[in-house]
Amino acid sequence: MIRLQQRKFVAYCKYQSENFNAFRSDEMKQLTTRIFLCGMPGSGKSTLGKRLARHLEVPFYDLDDLIEASEGRAVKAIFKAHGEAYFREAERNALAAYIQSNEPKQTSILALGGGTPCFFDNMQLIRESGVSVFLDTPIGTITARMLAEEEMLKRPLMAGVGASGIEEELRRKYRERVPFYNRAHFKIKGDESIESISSLIISFVSQSESKANRDGDSGIS
Repeated sequence: MIRLQQRKFVAYCKYQSENFNAFRSDEMKQLTTRIFLCGMPGSGKSTLGKRLARHLEVPFYDLDDLIEASEGRAVKAIFKAHGEAYFREAERNALAAYIQSNEPKQTSILALGGGTPCFFDNMQLIRESGVSVFLDTPIGTITARMLAEEEMLKRPLMAGVGASGIEEELRRKYRERVPFYNRAHFKIKGDESIESISSLIISFVSQSESKANRDGDSGIS
């Protein structure tokens, strides 16, 4: 069963990569790194990641999708059957597998889970494996999104909170998690335009890779 799940995971990554590899934008052809998007649940990481990937013509991955492909079941089902501790182990394994299966020469974008940077040495691994971006979206904006989209309120760590307690819970989680998010290479506001975000990322990655090449270092830690 484990081998089957691993094959499914590798096949998923390969499919995503092959769909974009032949048509990469000129501005990204010289960039050879992974781009990690972190931030609170509902901050817009997946939405931004997909739009940014289309704009830059590179593969996009969502860590939750990779976990589900590896485990063979939905995130909600994993939480229900095994709890958060098991999920965080599966999350760590999926993150490591993504990094190992996507060589640095292949630029790609990964949207992390809201809690991913906060467990184990995940943030250190992320920093050593590419460029990390903290999408800092106002809690009021995230609250409005969750209240407008009922499905968001069904996320495992929001279960049982109730609509009236969403904002307070989000602010509590933000206070706990922001020290980890702030370890990202740079931070952008959630209301920036896709063009502005793209320019910032391209500029930062280009400068970081140039510095790494000058220093003889292959990482952007």
